[in-house]
Amino acid sequence: TPGLFDPGVSNAETIAEIGRCIALAPDGGLHAALLVLNGDDVRFTTEEQFALRLLNLMFGPKLAEHMVVVFTRGDLFESADEFREEVLLPLLEGDEGEGGTAQDTGGASSSGHEGGGGGGGGGGAA
Repeated sequence: TPGLFDPGVSNAETIAEIGRCIALAPDGGLHAALLVLNGDDVRFTTEEQFALRLLNLMFGPKLAEHMVVVFTRGDLFESADEFREEVLLPLLEGDEGEGGTAQDTGGASSSGHEGGGGGGGGGGAA
């Protein structure tokens, strides 16, 4: 599955590849869009905002209904409450830091479900 902001591939090539992947799907549809965010850094970066806006343009506002948000680095937090307070709430409430918020993405947002685990980053459609 192609990911956005792969340093070895242009965004135009990635968009074309996403289109080919959708065309190859047995029913021709999108089943899920996976967004992987670094749970150790609560800023919603410009690249992440751009990726979601791009996917929203490609798939429309229903994209959020098919989005799975995974936060890496969950092992750094003592509890789900700590993760919620330090990561989810600032992201959803519009921390005025360098990046934006989930609401800045044209409809795609995290639903409050928590995830943890190993590394990785970026977003893509599956």
